[in-house]
Amino acid sequence: MTTTRWLFTACLLCLALHGSGASASTVSWTEMPNWATPPSLGTRPTVADLNGDGRPDLMVAGYWHGFRNDGGCSGPFWSLADEWCVGLPILVATCPELCDLDDDGDADILVGGWYGEVLFYENTGTPQSPVWMRNDAYFYHQWSNSRAPGSADLDGDGDLDIVSGSTNPVALLVHWNDGTPASPIWREDTTFFSDIPLSWLGHSTDPNFADLDEDGDLDLVTAPNWPAIMHAFENAGPGSNPMWVPNDDLLMGVERPERPYGAALRDLNCDGRADLIVSGRFAGSSVSETRCYRNDGPVTAVESVTWGRVKALFR
Repeated sequence: MTTTRWLFTACLLCLALHGSGASASTVSWTEMPNWATPPSLGTRPTVADLNGDGRPDLMVAGYWHGFRNDGGCSGPFWSLADEWCVGLPILVATCPELCDLDDDGDADILVGGWYGEVLFYENTGTPQSPVWMRNDAYFYHQWSNSRAPGSADLDGDGDLDIVSGSTNPVALLVHWNDGTPASPIWREDTTFFSDIPLSWLGHSTDPNFADLDEDGDLDLVTAPNWPAIMHAFENAGPGSNPMWVPNDDLLMGVERPERPYGAALRDLNCDGRADLIVSGRFAGSSVSETRCYRNDGPVTAVESVTWGRVKALFR
């Protein structure tokens, strides 16, 4: 989609929302300094339960570090657990994504790198003690360069699809799983995010998905390496036919870093809402740091507006 057409589309949506009495969603966030990790201990955060205690743990790359979550529902308390990183690759510009791709009850990991690779490391250990084994037969992809993988069930078929940001060309590439978690069949798609202008994506965009406005579908938070900043995109389309509408009010209260180095969305305090971990260089700082934000929920009413409805209003 060209930039001109995209801007026209966004204007139509705004007019449709105004005319229907609906409003774009706003989500409120509160910074939680006590939830943060020590500064300068890696970038590109990714979150999953790695020791089977029901609490989300944390891994960061650059230099691999694991952080065990010893906290409770008041929020995380992190302890170093670098034993979880044994066997993971040291790539140029390492970008990880923890996710249970094969749906066997433990977290696997996707690892992107500067030379365009996205590697799959299967967890062959247990839900309490991960052991990583590279498995190219399950998933391997080489394309473009500076890859940053994410995952979500974008089509609602019960298995995870893979989304990866890239550089040269700047893109968000989807690998749909048309098979099953145990026996995947991957299909490439470069058009699913074509509503989003490339200038908003930036390079090596780390894609993160969660239902931020609590309207029943997945929204998107992007954390590009450069030159763009973090952005949020509200899903204003029906089901597996989304329309990604820029809406940074989904991040109200979040200080977005001048140079992002990845983000993660995961419930950190047991309230059912995805909280935010973001890594990067913030204004006034020359070093990278990791900050955590509690998701306090939507503060405006949500009314579903589909692209079909917008077209009907302006036909």
